[in-house]
Formats: sequence, structure tokens, C-alpha cells
Amino acid sequence: MLAVTLMQLLCRILNKLTPEKFDKLSLELLNVGIDCQTVLKGIILLVRLRGTYFLCCYLLLLLL
Repeated sequence: MLAVTLMQLLCRILNKLTPEKFDKLSLELLNVGIDCQTVLKGIILLVRLRGTYFLCCYLLLLLL
């Protein structure tokens, strides 16, 4: 999958993230297939930028 398409998918998953949907969406996020360092850095940046919303969920994601 192209890095841009993968980042768009990851962004859509993070946009849906709520405490109620955390378990389902965190599994989706882990199963996307992050296969290069650039995409991994991108997802870390997205999580950090959106960290003000549902901080507890994002912290749990970083610990997975």
C-alpha cells in the first residue's frame, strides 16, 4: 500500500477514535500493516498532534 494511502487510512481510523470504540479501532490500527519507518513516524506524529482529544486512548495506543 502506498504511504500516502496508508496515512489517509490511519487518519480516518484516528478520527473515529472514542473511548467506546478504542478496542476495535486499536486492533484495526495495529493490523493496517505499517511496513516502513516513514509511515511509522507519520502515525506517531498524527497521534501526538491529536493527543489533546481522548488523551487516555492515545496514550494506550502508544503503549501497545
